[in-house]
Amino acid sequence: MKQLQKLWDQFRMVILFFRLVKNPKRTDLIFRGVEIVSKDPDQPTIKEIQKRVLQNSIFKSMYQSSYVPDSPSLDVLKSLQADSFGYAVYQHMQTNGLNFELFPRLDPEKFMNYTSTRIYQDHDLWHVLLGYGVTIEDELALQAFGVAQFHSPIGTLLIAGGLLHLLAKNPTQAVQAFQKIVDGYNRGRKATFLLSQRLHDLFSLPLIEVQQRCGIV
Repeated sequence: MKQLQKLWDQFRMVILFFRLVKNPKRTDLIFRGVEIVSKDPDQPTIKEIQKRVLQNSIFKSMYQSSYVPDSPSLDVLKSLQADSFGYAVYQHMQTNGLNFELFPRLDPEKFMNYTSTRIYQDHDLWHVLLGYGVTIEDELALQAFGVAQFHSPIGTLLIAGGLLHLLAKNPTQAVQAFQKIVDGYNRGRKATFLLSQRLHDLFSLPLIEVQQRCGIV
């Protein structure tokens, strides 16, 4: 039965992949993919992520204490100084019609659920720190950053699907996206481990100071 379930999940991931190739902005498909991948904690990809992120003692402590910050208020972020990290986050959310309630919150007691929740929480904050917008190319660059940081299998899947989508639509745009992906990956290798940063406590600081603290240039 377990083997049949594993084969079924693999089949579902293949279907999700081709649906993402068609429309890489379907966030609901991404959430579903994370849910499927996270079901089996004994998967080699899950074990690799766990080994990678728990090497960081700060993140390990966050996980053990179930650290999950509340979603920030856009009104509060709007009231901060114009050069602050928080105000830049507000501008990003407002300009792109985003809200922090888009991402699901999962049971923090399970390792992969906790890690996914923290990634969801910080996703738009990373956009701001890295200076990435919400185009497909920028989203793929951010995924590459995540692959470098914590070996994300979903990030790898999204990059592959996004590139195939762009190749079919506009090969020149795909080349530009590939260049951004390489850049995002290299930035991820050089930066501090962002999941260990309590970014929600840094909104009042100047954006450039937070970027320097995180090793992002």
